[in-house]
Amino acid sequence: MADIKAGKGTRKFVQTTAVNRTEAAAAQAAGIDILSRVDRDLVEAGVSAPDRFTTAALMASDYEN
Repeated sequence: MADIKAGKGTRKFVQTTAVNRTEAAAAQAAGIDILSRVDRDLVEAGVSAPDRFTTAALMASDYEN
């Protein structure tokens, strides 16, 4: 988070969506700053790309009655 705050207004950040462990690891290797993930994949993302800032989307279909 400190990297993002320090870079605000001085550089552009790159964000992508990673849907599995392989994509998350590739994004980290490529220097992608921010990963978007589905909430059920957060643990996998943490293992694959521990140094990336990660946001999560809650899938409404997972929480329907």
